[in-house]
Amino acid sequence: INGGANQQITLDASGTAILTEAPTADITVSIENAQVLAADGTIVCSQVETDSETITVVSLNAPTIINNSPICEGEDGELQFSGDANTEITYTINGGANQTFTLDATGNFTLTLANLTATTIIDVISVTSPSAASCVLNINSTETITVNPLPTVIDPNPLLACNNGTNPNSAPFDLDAQSATISNNEANVTVTY
Repeated sequence: INGGANQQITLDASGTAILTEAPTADITVSIENAQVLAADGTIVCSQVETDSETITVVSLNAPTIINNSPICEGEDGELQFSGDANTEITYTINGGANQTFTLDATGNFTLTLANLTATTIIDVISVTSPSAASCVLNINSTETITVNPLPTVIDPNPLLACNNGTNPNSAPFDLDAQSATISNNEANVTVTY
């Protein structure tokens, strides 16, 4: 294997044998000699072989995922995926049916969930290689896009201001005095004029 020390494997009565390896990189198995042995292990005949087989190991990595949470109600949720080029990602939205997309040749894809009105959970299930082997890496990762509701805006009563007599066309007033009314006294809401 990969030009290393000679190893032996014995075929069974049907003429087959299974060589089991757990490689982390590509390996080449070269067959150099075939022998027929007698029951006592002596060589009956031998033949030089020059066959080899290469086993290609496909490596898969879990993608990096960045989302734009939190967002406001009605905005688009976005998940940016970055990983192995041309791999297929399988995911679900809020426990629904499996869906897929493919990372581009640079290993990137942006999943856009339009006009979200509630917090949304995206379960990233697996990555599948584009190779003929179709290797699958189970991810089982969860991304949550938190959707904050829009503030309730109240139309305030008209703001009355009196002219102070200095300039007949103007009157001093403070719009900030209406902010609490306009925001319905909601915490963490800023009213901008």
